[in-house]
Amino acid sequence: MNDIPDSDENQVRYTTMNHVARLKLGLTPMEYCIYDSIYVLSTNPKAKGWCTASRQYLADFVGITREHVQVIIKKGIDERLLKTPNEKAFYHDNRIKTTQLWYDSVLIMSAQTSISTADSKKILQPIVRKSYDDSKKILHNKDIIKTKDKEKERTLLTQQRKNRRDEADKAFDENIGKMRDIVNGTLKGKAIT
Repeated sequence: MNDIPDSDENQVRYTTMNHVARLKLGLTPMEYCIYDSIYVLSTNPKAKGWCTASRQYLADFVGITREHVQVIIKKGIDERLLKTPNEKAFYHDNRIKTTQLWYDSVLIMSAQTSISTADSKKILQPIVRKSYDDSKKILHNKDIIKTKDKEKERTLLTQQRKNRRDEADKAFDENIGKMRDIVNGTLKGKAIT
């Protein structure tokens, strides 16, 4: 992996993720990170409106391969979140920037989503409630499975006990039968060996 210089003023240093916008756009965290890095690098006055960082630089910065960056950028172009000056030169021209759709979806939405704690509770409460309910269902299902497993175990133990009783009864009956034969043989004058 290439070393990323500490003193480069045209360098991305971090990404703050707007998860509401990310989810609405259907992006993975890695896609969001790449697009946001492109936005930040393209807004540097020296960049003249374009991110000129190499695909390898972006890959090294976020810890993925250059090829993966290419795939993410291609998806961004297809979804009209990114654009290049010349789509035919996509693989040869590093210049890329975010579109108005990115700006409106992420940056404008970020400004609009600066909401009060009360509003955030109203928004998050159903999500937390659903998550809590889903967790309860999972635990309940585990309890059902445990209960069913315990019932199966109980049934198995009951069956084993019944089998042992049946074997004991059969052995007892056989022994009783032998004893009858012995008693009957003795009483009838038969020799017992």
